[in-house]
Amino acid sequence: MIGLAFQRAASLVRIASALPKDDPRVAVFERLAAMNARQGFDKMGDAGYMGQHWLATYAVLYMQGAAAK
Repeated sequence: MIGLAFQRAASLVRIASALPKDDPRVAVFERLAAMNARQGFDKMGDAGYMGQHWLATYAVLYMQGAAAK
């Protein structure tokens, strides 16, 4: 579920970036993305050593998308 939160956040960022800049939905998608990412970051430590390694991949995908906006 932690990886899903990051994947969802990355997808929401991509949707927001595909919309026109003045579209009112952009702020909503970005806010939802940040909420999902925060859930992932908050729970990442609970995944243990093995989980943290692959979850970082999903976290980076979200951060790359968020930084590109």
